[in-house]
Amino acid sequence: YVAAALEKGLLPNMKKFMSEGFSAVAYGAMPSFTNPNNMSIVTGAPPSAHGISGNFFLNPDTGKEVMMNEPEFLRAESILAVFSQQGAKVVPSPQRTN
Repeated sequence: YVAAALEKGLLPNMKKFMSEGFSAVAYGAMPSFTNPNNMSIVTGAPPSAHGISGNFFLNPDTGKEVMMNEPEFLRAESILAVFSQQGAKVVPSPQRTN
């Protein structure tokens, strides 16, 4: 979908970054779920190191399914956190209302 959007001119900033900066194809982390792969991208570490092993886990205390998208589940520092600590502007997390 990124290639299609680039061809249609929908991602001008990404196209500029790719032509003037750096771009590469990354292999997916296993397991091939959204959350582990996204965390591997922003930490540079595999799921075994960053701790996000899937999209959900079953909480043994409550018996409920929990989405693995909270900072307390992450065991590695993200590239975004390091950039922010060095004064770079990064996109903030949305504020929760609940």
